[in-house]
Amino acid sequence: PELLACSLIHLSGITAITPSRQFFEINNKNIFYIFDPPQLLKSTRNMFLKHSFKVDENIIDKKYLVLFYKDDSLCNLRLAPKLTNQHIYPNAFQKMRIYLAAELFSATVGAGMETYLALNKLPFDLRPTTEFIKNIDKLFDIFNSYNRLNSNDFNRPFINSQLQNSHILLVENFFTSLIVLDKNNKNVTNRMKFIRGWLVSIASLNLLWQSLSSINTRQNYVLFTNRINQDCFENLFCTFRQKQGKKKGKI
Repeated sequence: PELLACSLIHLSGITAITPSRQFFEINNKNIFYIFDPPQLLKSTRNMFLKHSFKVDENIIDKKYLVLFYKDDSLCNLRLAPKLTNQHIYPNAFQKMRIYLAAELFSATVGAGMETYLALNKLPFDLRPTTEFIKNIDKLFDIFNSYNRLNSNDFNRPFINSQLQNSHILLVENFFTSLIVLDKNNKNVTNRMKFIRGWLVSIASLNLLWQSLSSINTRQNYVLFTNRINQDCFENLFCTFRQKQGKKKGKI
């Protein structure tokens, strides 16, 4: 997965993919470039745990998540029961685990932090971090839809609805305005590949929808976005490896 992700990033450089130019042409057909959403989620998590984010005058910082976790982890009835040390302080191997990133950027963690804020158990400065976690969770849901009957509005198939569009626009504006600061308060935004990745993918998703819906005559046409992520390739390669496995008792 890591090698494939690096190859796709390299390809995007060769084809001059940018947030304002999200596709390249092959045989007079547009190939829309969408970076793998699970990998983007993981990269966003890793940078969030390493740096501070700033939008306008609002600071988004890991320390607020740590304050919430330290208090919540001591409770018998926890608000975020899945949140553990490996989510907050992942080692090199755990930083590669996408499910840990998905459990950190979750509605449960966001709601738990909001509850602590309402009870005055955490400082008001926590709110931008809480909103960031909730917004990334919804964005990933939009890029990982798979079920028409899902109770989560953002995890339903992409239909270019007002709800989906308004959130995509909100997050797009967020990433456009985002400033990333290292531990020395130095601006390192230009080194953050996940920002460009999300901006390209958001623009491409809209273009892909327009292209597919224009040639599809069904009025109830929907786009299952989880079918365009890297899992399909990984499952295919996994099948190849299994077919090449040695049979029991054979050398």
